[in-house]
Amino acid sequence: MRNRPGTTFVCIAAALTICLALTGTASAELLWNQPQGGWGAYIDNTNWNAWIADDFKLVTAAKINQAGWAGGAGGANDPISPSGFYVRFYDNYYDDALGHNRPADSPAYQVYIPIGSIASSQIGESGYFNYSANLPVSFAAAANTHYWFSVQADTIRIDQPWWGWLPADTQNIGPGELNFDSYVHYPVNQPPFSGYDYDFTYSLSGSAVPLPGAVWFLAPGFLGLAGWRRFKKS
Repeated sequence: MRNRPGTTFVCIAAALTICLALTGTASAELLWNQPQGGWGAYIDNTNWNAWIADDFKLVTAAKINQAGWAGGAGGANDPISPSGFYVRFYDNYYDDALGHNRPADSPAYQVYIPIGSIASSQIGESGYFNYSANLPVSFAAAANTHYWFSVQADTIRIDQPWWGWLPADTQNIGPGELNFDSYVHYPVNQPPFSGYDYDFTYSLSGSAVPLPGAVWFLAPGFLGLAGWRRFKKS
């Protein structure tokens, strides 16, 4: 049968409503940020089998596709450039024996990024840098879920294997932790570090996953299309 006046308009309006709902909730944004707040870097590299992790929790679900951090070999006349960095995300685990939260035993996400794929700019004292890198595969973070973020410098091929992660000027969720020598899942706000630092410098960026509230935008579009389909059959 011949379309009645306005049928084409309803179809177009419904399609536009659906597109608006889907695209309007996926814009890139800064998801988590802990600004740098000190110069006493904590050892964090492969040559000394040392690694650090710090926790975060996002309000909304998101796909994390970019990370930034700060650190280096402070005061070095010839700043050491790691070969790359290991970027890891861990689920949270409450350890009854330790009496606090810590990263799970195995990372939920791990990727190696060569130094040539990492942007860097010097900050403050000689040898300290801001780093930024795109993740080759996004990490899907659920809303209101406790995670841990870790970066570890690859210094295995460097004669002087010093690289450290700089502390942040924040106290978010729980303190960052150090894993080195006798320090195992050790909070950095405890002695002998107590009174100095709490978190580490890093940021996470990406795209928010469409929220359940977007259904209110999608519903009119789908109802419009469904109504138009029934109208055509009548």
